[in-house]
Amino acid sequence: MSKKSGLIVIIVSIIAFCSISLAILFSLNVTGVFRFIETSITLKIPPFHKEYDAKIIKDIEYEITSGYLLNGDYIEITLKEDVKNVGEYNDIYEYKILNSNGVDVTKYYKVNEEFSDLVIEPREIILKSDSQRFPYYEGESYSYPNYIISKGSLAENDEISNVVFDEFYEEGIYENFFSVSIINEYEEDVTNNYDIYYEYGYILVGNTSLSPGGGGDFPEKTSVLSNNIESKPVTLKNNKTYNYNEGKEVNLETVFKYRPKNSGSSFFISEVKGDYTKKGWDNAKSYIPKNGINPQEFSSILLSTLSDRKFEGEIEYDSIKARDSDLVSIYPILNKNQNSDTYSVISNLKEKTINVSGYSFDLINEYNLLTNLKFNDQKYIDAEKEYSSFVYENYLSIPSSTKNKIEAIINKNNLKGNDLYSTLINIKEFFDSNFYYKYKDLKDVDSDDVLIDFLSNTKEGKSDRFAGSAVLILRSLGYPSRIANGYVVNGVVPNQTYLISGSNFTSLTEIYIDGKGWFVVDFKSSKIKNENEITPSIEIINDYNTYDIYIGSDDACKIYDGKTLKSSTSYNFKGSLKSNHQLIATNNSFLIDAGSIENKVDYLIVDENFNDVTNQYKIKEDFGTLTVIKRQITVETQNEKITYDGKIHYVEYSCKNLASGDKVYSYHEGDGLIDKGDYLSVITIDEIRNCNDKNVTNNYSINYLYGMIRIV
Repeated sequence: MSKKSGLIVIIVSIIAFCSISLAILFSLNVTGVFRFIETSITLKIPPFHKEYDAKIIKDIEYEITSGYLLNGDYIEITLKEDVKNVGEYNDIYEYKILNSNGVDVTKYYKVNEEFSDLVIEPREIILKSDSQRFPYYEGESYSYPNYIISKGSLAENDEISNVVFDEFYEEGIYENFFSVSIINEYEEDVTNNYDIYYEYGYILVGNTSLSPGGGGDFPEKTSVLSNNIESKPVTLKNNKTYNYNEGKEVNLETVFKYRPKNSGSSFFISEVKGDYTKKGWDNAKSYIPKNGINPQEFSSILLSTLSDRKFEGEIEYDSIKARDSDLVSIYPILNKNQNSDTYSVISNLKEKTINVSGYSFDLINEYNLLTNLKFNDQKYIDAEKEYSSFVYENYLSIPSSTKNKIEAIINKNNLKGNDLYSTLINIKEFFDSNFYYKYKDLKDVDSDDVLIDFLSNTKEGKSDRFAGSAVLILRSLGYPSRIANGYVVNGVVPNQTYLISGSNFTSLTEIYIDGKGWFVVDFKSSKIKNENEITPSIEIINDYNTYDIYIGSDDACKIYDGKTLKSSTSYNFKGSLKSNHQLIATNNSFLIDAGSIENKVDYLIVDENFNDVTNQYKIKEDFGTLTVIKRQITVETQNEKITYDGKIHYVEYSCKNLASGDKVYSYHEGDGLIDKGDYLSVITIDEIRNCNDKNVTNNYSINYLYGMIRIV
């Protein structure tokens, strides 16, 4: 057989074998697709946001952004759990790839996942209560339980339950407070899925008029937000410590409770001081208002055009006696018999609860806003001019010996500006640059003039030192001013109850601006003298249906020593949880090398069945930092005199303050010196390594001290 014929036979045999194999394959009814390689795709699930609607999420949109599915294959996406309540869900998606016969073929694909979070937002509704008059007081209880949903709607099958209205028993004007819960068709509480805003009407009991003009119109409604979640109050602390009030022991038990209607900061003035005695301050002079116009209201009237500065709230004392001994107000409520600027107790109050309102205004940072604020009513213009004369007569006085020293301080430190605004800036920068603020003042200061001693010698103290010194400086420059003492409340959340104690007491400077009125400025230094004393703070009673909680951790710092800096095993927590909930938290942060990282707390809130309920809470995190500071070392070479011998000489050095286990590796600039002459004995550190041979050079700040080498 020729070679050509043999080749033909081999080809025919191969064709025959393939034909037989295919016949056998089809006779065995083998179906499907032969997959010889893994197919790569990118599966993307975009962000999913929706408002709560009480429905379980079923359909999930997705897209394949790269690659493709083989013919007949499709993707089936499900959720690991039923999702319908408000919250942010991640790592929630499950998927599989099926062929046309429903067989799972996921393993034949390489899937790159790009999955976004699933978020369900609260559903917003506004509930509005009606106003009602009960003109004839008969000693019985009054309430008016009428309300509507004025904006928004409930989700399908949800309904309002447990509606509670306040009752009123005495004559007066009351907001028609009420609260509700919301349940679903299975009678489960779903209130957390709603942002509920209330617009309260007013209840009038008796013949009291509701408007200043006597027309009887009801005031404008105020909207407030309530999260409506049951909570338990925080336990009060009855400890005492040194804080404000001239180094005296301050009682940290609650002075009064404050319930704000809007967020922001407030300063409740309890008294003003006007005459400096070198040892302290006496009360301000009294002024009798004319035609019923109270000068303390001037700035409030002007600022009323800045609606975003207004804050309102309710102050509650434990008793009438407590109120009368410590009455506070944004502006003084004057006693009719006394008519004093010293914010004396008013005699016609019947309640231990007082409604207050005022305006937050930062005079230094917002000074330009005053330019266009003017009185439109002639009676206020006339009243301000008359009161201004009284102010200039009584709020510019300084003891003569004190004034001479104050003027010297002003000249030395260039505190006088071109106008009031630049002067305020100069004074603030003067205190920030040269003074320290202390939460506890110096006790038993033995000085003929305590504020001159503060400005010239101690240069550290609490708020009354800064406020009083600023008053003396401003008066010396011709600007009427005085001290305002009271309680500061910062960063409040509407409709929570804050416990205000002596730790909130502070002193600010009040400055009179012609045609405008009195404005406060906080001049205390931003540099704090930390003596591990308490800082002004407020405790919160969560009796207004909020679940706002705070979780934080403290700072920790050390100089690099090659050892691990670990976070504290403790953490900071404020707020309260449901009675059947508990917080599980741990600090696992650590740092070895120089630098700074967040000292984060890992936490979880669980119920009695150990289910994760963290998303039921609005949590504010304020984690501290772990900081390792670079270690300072000194590399030093000595002076050395060598007789020339034609040999190579090397620089010797010493290195002080290395961390234990660390070792220096170096190279020598100028090594191998042979010729005669004077040489700087230079050495440069190449690197520093620890006992594990890790390069730790960046953990050091290196200082070099060079000697001299002389070859003679």
